[in-house]
Amino acid sequence: SFLDAKTVLITGANQGIGGGFVKHYLHQGYKVYATYRSQEKSEELLKGKGDNLIPIQIDFEKPTAAAQKIKEVINDEPLDVMILNAGYFSYQAHKLG
Repeated sequence: SFLDAKTVLITGANQGIGGGFVKHYLHQGYKVYATYRSQEKSEELLKGKGDNLIPIQIDFEKPTAAAQKIKEVINDEPLDVMILNAGYFSYQAHKLG
């Protein structure tokens, strides 16, 4: 039923910790919305897409567009878990303060 649905949004889901979270939540039976930036670096993620894995290509360097794309894909479906794992690298990232 709708109340039993388990959904998770994982940003930076194409590799490393994010990729591990994707595998974990899919194994637990969750519907996984998984964001990634580069198609070239996301072959493993995109290979596994199916009914429970919905990949979303976005770039957090354009945060408004990224948020809008996520909203369009999820379409007001409630999320049980949100893991904000995506890295953001700016040309000024080395500056503190």
